[in-house]
This record gives sequence, structure tokens and C-alpha cells, in this order.
Amino acid sequence: MERIILFAYDGWQVVEEYKIQSSAEKEATLQDKPQLVADYVYGLGIDEPLRMRRDLNNDGYFNAVSETFFYRRKGNEFFSFSEQ
Repeated sequence: MERIILFAYDGWQVVEEYKIQSSAEKEATLQDKPQLVADYVYGLGIDEPLRMRRDLNNDGYFNAVSETFFYRRKGNEFFSFSEQ
């Protein structure tokens, strides 16, 4: 199975991530409807992500079967995303 990953930008920041998945009957093309798989929220800085949400059940929606990760800092640098 192949897939196409698309990223939507606001300036230099990725704000949404989409995928187009192929199936056994059909190859993935850019004419297919993309499905939202992640979105990002940023703070004031270009490299300051605050939150990332991922759709885990591939239905294109953020609901109970989604994961939300929050920005963590270590000093003045981006450290990691965590679930808390």
C-alpha cells in the first residue's frame, strides 16, 4: 500500500498534515480527497509548537480516538511533545 503525505503551511509553520491512502483496488493520486491526520498550534515563535493532535483511527476527525501532545521546553529550546 502506498500513501501520499501532504503538509499545509502558514508561512514557515506546518499547521496541518493530510494523507491520501491507496487501496487494493486503486492507486493513490493527488486527485483523491486527502484525509486530515494531524494539526499543529504554534506560539509566538516560528519554532514554538504548543500542541499537536493526531487522528489515530483514520476517520479524519479529532475525537476520543485521537492523541493530543503538548509542547515542553528545556531552557530556551524545544524539548519534546508529551501527552500531559
